[in-house]
Amino acid sequence: MATPFDRVLKEFKADLAQHEIDDFNFTTAADLKTAISKLQEKQASEKRMQNLRRLNSFVEAMDQYDKVVSVFLNATDYLGFIWASEALNTLLDAYEEIGENLPLLEQYDSLKFRNPYLQKILGFLYEDILKFHHQAMKHFRRRAWEKIFNATWKTFRSSFRNILQNLQSHKRLLDSQTLLMGVKETEVAIEELQKMRRALEDEFTRSQEEEVKKRQRTVVTWLSAADSTSDHDDSLAAQESLTDSGKWLLKQDLIRDWIVISPVVEPWLWINGKPGAGKTILASTLIEECRARTGSTVAYFYCKHGDSTRDNVMALTRSIILQLAQLKPTLFPFLLEKALSSSTESLESPKAAKEILNVAIGCFDNLYLIIDGIDECVKAQKKEISSWMRSAVATSLASTAENLHCCFISQDDNDTGKLFRSFPTFTITAQHNGDDILRYCQLQASEIGATFDLPNQDVRSLAKSVSERADGMFLYAKLVMENLSSQISKAMLRKEIESIPHDINQLYYRIRIRIFDESSPQERNMAKKLLSWLLCAKRPLKWHEVQGCICLDPEDCSFDPDRKLVRDVKHFCGSLVEVRRSGAIAIVHLTAKLFLEHEPELPRQTEMLNLTRLCFSQLALDSHNMNITQDSTRKYVLTGHYAFTEYALVHAFDHLHDLCSQIEITSASDYSKLCGTLRSFVARRVNVFAKETFSPTSVDSLEVFKKEDFVTNLKRAAIYTKNLRRGSMKDNAETLTLELDVKLSKVRSMMENMILREHILALLEPIYGDNLFKCSYLHCVSFQEGFKNQHSRDTHLKKHERSFYCLLNGCHSSMVGFSTAENLEKHKADYHSAVHDGNSFPWHGTLESLEIVEEIKRDNFPAFELWLSQWEGFIPERELGMFSNSDPLITASRFKRYRILELILEKTDWDSMETHTYKHLIGGLLKIHDEETATRILSRCNRLPNANMYGLFIRSLNLGLDSVAKILLAHSGSALSDPSKTMTHTTYLNTAIRYGRQAVLRELLHIYGVDPRLDTKGRTPLMEAATYNQVEIASYLVEVGKCDKWAADKKGTSALKIAGRQGNEDWILSTFREDLQNPEVQAWLRTAQLRNAVFDGDDRAVTELLSSNSLFVDELDESGCSPWLWAVRKGHKNVARIFLHRTDILFHRKCPEHNGNGPGALHYAASTGNESMMQMLLQSSKFLDQIDKRSHITLKGRTVWSTPLDIAKHCSDQETISVIEQFKASLGQGNIQESDGTALALLGKMEDRPLEFGSLE
Repeated sequence: MATPFDRVLKEFKADLAQHEIDDFNFTTAADLKTAISKLQEKQASEKRMQNLRRLNSFVEAMDQYDKVVSVFLNATDYLGFIWASEALNTLLDAYEEIGENLPLLEQYDSLKFRNPYLQKILGFLYEDILKFHHQAMKHFRRRAWEKIFNATWKTFRSSFRNILQNLQSHKRLLDSQTLLMGVKETEVAIEELQKMRRALEDEFTRSQEEEVKKRQRTVVTWLSAADSTSDHDDSLAAQESLTDSGKWLLKQDLIRDWIVISPVVEPWLWINGKPGAGKTILASTLIEECRARTGSTVAYFYCKHGDSTRDNVMALTRSIILQLAQLKPTLFPFLLEKALSSSTESLESPKAAKEILNVAIGCFDNLYLIIDGIDECVKAQKKEISSWMRSAVATSLASTAENLHCCFISQDDNDTGKLFRSFPTFTITAQHNGDDILRYCQLQASEIGATFDLPNQDVRSLAKSVSERADGMFLYAKLVMENLSSQISKAMLRKEIESIPHDINQLYYRIRIRIFDESSPQERNMAKKLLSWLLCAKRPLKWHEVQGCICLDPEDCSFDPDRKLVRDVKHFCGSLVEVRRSGAIAIVHLTAKLFLEHEPELPRQTEMLNLTRLCFSQLALDSHNMNITQDSTRKYVLTGHYAFTEYALVHAFDHLHDLCSQIEITSASDYSKLCGTLRSFVARRVNVFAKETFSPTSVDSLEVFKKEDFVTNLKRAAIYTKNLRRGSMKDNAETLTLELDVKLSKVRSMMENMILREHILALLEPIYGDNLFKCSYLHCVSFQEGFKNQHSRDTHLKKHERSFYCLLNGCHSSMVGFSTAENLEKHKADYHSAVHDGNSFPWHGTLESLEIVEEIKRDNFPAFELWLSQWEGFIPERELGMFSNSDPLITASRFKRYRILELILEKTDWDSMETHTYKHLIGGLLKIHDEETATRILSRCNRLPNANMYGLFIRSLNLGLDSVAKILLAHSGSALSDPSKTMTHTTYLNTAIRYGRQAVLRELLHIYGVDPRLDTKGRTPLMEAATYNQVEIASYLVEVGKCDKWAADKKGTSALKIAGRQGNEDWILSTFREDLQNPEVQAWLRTAQLRNAVFDGDDRAVTELLSSNSLFVDELDESGCSPWLWAVRKGHKNVARIFLHRTDILFHRKCPEHNGNGPGALHYAASTGNESMMQMLLQSSKFLDQIDKRSHITLKGRTVWSTPLDIAKHCSDQETISVIEQFKASLGQGNIQESDGTALALLGKMEDRPLEFGSLE
């Protein structure tokens, strides 16, 4: 009958070579002890002892296990497999831990070794021991293990923790003597043990998978490699219609010899051919053939002329490293270690890249590197790539591994010929690919014949003629056939057939004639424009981007969707362009590109200027304003206003720098047009209040604009964009200059909601292309390429956010991550540094006398251990305390007792904790600014309601803890996780504005797409910024968030009005700096200036402002006061007199919120004790209805309901009391209305006096 040992042993043997099985079978305990002894002697002679006594516990336990199993099974075949451990120093600690947790079976002599349940436990032990051996061996059986061991061993140490837990469980079960109980009790115990093992295995598998994903996300982000897979797929797709195309290559002797990796075969191969011979297609064929070989690995790279992500050695190296890591995931820990130790956000060091690549190559047995199109790189890069690959192959040969074969595919130009002339060379000729070309021509001729109803003989003749003239150039045949297919009549077709060009340049010229000379003027001009754009573009444009660009008018910075072209790019540009599977439009071949670059009729200089202006015009469109409503944004989305935004945002300054280098040959008219566009862009988009510094040398190219008033802000915008693209922006309000990325994020969020809720993907794809779920990081290729669905995009985003992880097993921060390498290093220093205090003293206290908080303050770890020993499981929630001054967790955090804090976190049952305890703990941690611990606890809490989350959010903002505020936003308890709570979302946004937390504001707009429209109080976020005079926030909202600064709420109140009423003059000057000539802006600016002049008592300024009549003199601010009332409240008598002389002042206007019961001028005059002001007011006859009117007014911290006379009495102001009483007596008590004439007479006497400026009477 099979035992548990049989299954385990069979699985273990399955992964061993025969010589390894033999080694295990003939290894005994004595062999191991002898090996240990010899190793110790060797180390002693070399003076590098490693304390091999650490193996004693393992050896002793296994020796006893050997004896028990021998008796139990009456067999020794199994036992050799527990002794074969390599005596390597790096394993000592692990074996020591295993030994300490193995039960010593001799102490259980009361057990019957024939007990069937003991067999199961011994089987479990056997499985765990072999599992440990198996995992350890995997690290030493890998190629180049010694180079990546430090990194991979860290992951192994975390993986064998579950083995230790299993061993501990077995030991506890044996200690419990359960096996001596009844059958039922024993069965239950064994079943519980099996359940626990399965649970541990499931949890271990889940955590390992998450760890792997984290490592991969970090590494992929750090490498930032070009997507070679898409290049390969494009090449494969190009040959789908022609089955078996290129197979002839694999039959050539030289190629077949190279594919068979052997010591007698040169590891190098150079395949060359004339331009257009189909070399890239052949490269993909060779790649697929090498992939199909068992035990072989292929990495490849397609070089592309003029593409900075594909035309240099660093781009090639990044791509190959990533491919190799994806093929061998055990490289990821090594790469992660390199990434975390790097001081840069991405791999930038050529030296480091070369070292990493060499290590990665060394990890493979049979590796092919295939590099296509090296001739498309510049000369220096060709040489560098060749040098690197030669070095890699030389390293392979020197190590006797001979595992690397490298193939270059290119033209035989001057440079490549010199570099590769010593390599085995295969040259593609017409004899090789002629049959493929003929089959292609026959296929195309057949379709042409069917379209134009040609006789079969003509079809055959056409195919034969074109294939012969092609002379081995697949490209020639393709272009000829496409040109013939595009004819619109049989007569024109026959004319073209009769004059087919003889070479590729003549063919390009023929296509050029059809495009430039035989088309209408409109089509001709459009073709020239499109071809010029494609030549100038920094990356291949997509058709929806071209359409968006066409709709722009840089003269007035407008967008008209009716300008879209109704025909596609092939209609205008013919065979000179191709549309790839990704939708990208490209010049059909490098030879075509070179031909067009020398075409005199292409207005490249003009279109370079135009494309630059179009990029900046796109970014300055009104649709990019943050203050526009959601409805307006939706309309802009549907009309395609944002189709060109991604390209413009990333490359606008690239085009400007290129243009500036040629500015000396640009006409004055062009220079003037360019300056006009840039001036408009700077005025609309650059935040003049940002305070970042920059190096002038980094923007030298913009010195051509040194005489222009916008040059400084243009330089700031250029550097901001550069930093944004490099991913080096900080979450700091002082670095926000453009913030266009936030507006784009908001637009993208709306588009995603439209797709998910309104199901209009089919409507948006023709406007914005495929893959509409985009990455938000400009330096990432997925910022423009995107993903098919939200899940894929969100998974990708984790590569960028908090991508630095603590890899120590059991660390609570391992699942949260850190945003920078510096924060990770601080965490490791604080939490994982070994504590060795030679001055510590013994502690002999008792549990009864223990004051745990005081002992934690003293860092008394033995006392803490005693306190902790009270509970076998978790610390009871009541012990954690409700207030930070009596809570051990908060105390440990405050006094930086990190070892104690770590244990408290580990021994706390976070899953069952009450929400009020969570709230108090997190709040307490925030109060002492322990962001890291608060974040760790938040990651464990899933039950906090939004009310608690919002309270913690406010506390974070108030304390300036932006990073915690961002985590609160992302928490499942936050209202941000519920898309339906849009009004609450805006409340979060307004709160961030109120506290001036610009980084959090960016997060809300950029990541969560919060809609800056009306909130629950009917106020837009911009109104909130206007109320609290948040100048920089307002610039952010307008220029980056694209809020509509003119928008009004339901009552017609706008941010401009609020700023004017509040006297926020600087706010208006900043927010409306490009609209200062607008009459409405001027009026509200003067209104703000009037309020400030009144505040200051500047009667001259008040008189000057009032004389303009273009302002609002009666507006009430947030306190319910108009400028007139402020003059009274401040006691500025001369200013008040100026107002009294006017007939357009609403002296009795009250704030609607006060229901007409707010204090009037007499109430304020009485409260300030200014009897001369009171006398002047009474004499004016304008306030007679207020003499006996009660109003709420705050006096000495209390709100009273009083008349002006009562207020004066409350203030004990005898002079004011006398003024009021005398005036009332002169009018006649109770007959105020009849005494208007007397009051007017008094006013007349007052008005006879001239206005006095300066000091008050």
